[in-house]
Amino acid sequence: MKDKLSRKLIIAFLLMYVFPFLICLHLLLNYILPGFGYKVNLIVLIAISAFLALAGFLIISKIFSRLALAAKEAGLITGGDINRKLSVTHDDEAGVLAGTVNYLTGRIRADMDELKRHKDNLNELRVENQKKSLELSNLIQISSLIAQGWEFNDLLRVIVEKARLSAGSDTAFLLFKETNNESFQMRIADGARAGYLISLNVSANEDIYKKALNLNKLLILDKQNSLSDNLTVDFLEKFQLKNCLAMPVFLRGQVKAVLGIGNMREGFLYSKNDIELLDIFSKQIAVAIENNSLRHDQELIQ
Repeated sequence: MKDKLSRKLIIAFLLMYVFPFLICLHLLLNYILPGFGYKVNLIVLIAISAFLALAGFLIISKIFSRLALAAKEAGLITGGDINRKLSVTHDDEAGVLAGTVNYLTGRIRADMDELKRHKDNLNELRVENQKKSLELSNLIQISSLIAQGWEFNDLLRVIVEKARLSAGSDTAFLLFKETNNESFQMRIADGARAGYLISLNVSANEDIYKKALNLNKLLILDKQNSLSDNLTVDFLEKFQLKNCLAMPVFLRGQVKAVLGIGNMREGFLYSKNDIELLDIFSKQIAVAIENNSLRHDQELIQ
């Protein structure tokens, strides 16, 4: 691009200045000045004219060079290199052109960043929708199993497993309160360290029972939530977890069981969605317990 402009510049300069100048110089020296009795030194006249011509050529060449550079940079930007920026050193038309290219490039970068943000948001929404669809499918499946009258322990295992998978946890467990001595006995354990958890029980005289599991409210243990009196440390050591979310399962106004999920991730924080899901699973367990109790009562009557 620059070479083409340079050749055109030289040709234009010759056509516009050099050739007419030579003709005028010939007429001036041979016909006009001698008629008035003047004599002019030809070398001095040519030198002055050449200097003026060269100065004009350099000025025009500089302008064309700046335009050619702007065209080259614009070509690179068109090719995809939108991080380039033209230097604006003069407050003239060429400077205005460079500033306009920089402005347009900035708008293109801003638009591309905005598109990238929208794309990221769409991907997040797509992932979230897929997650919600999976969660809804799990809940519908469990409700269907309850309606079909699945065997009680098998149903509990499915619910505990779904609770762990839906919240993306390492471990899930279900503690049942013993009717006679009020202690909590591990009924179902799923995921990592399930073999260890299945043997756990929490007696009524333990602080974990009194101040954590039997308070009739949600238990959250993560980087922003803890229990007092070093009870968090005792709880997490007992269950071999670093974070835990436990939801009481109510039956006829009393805590019958505790559904819990946990993991070993540092700096983890449970979301509102995790809590809502665990609450739904705990209610499904309560329905399963109630159905099992009614079925057992009917068998005794028969």
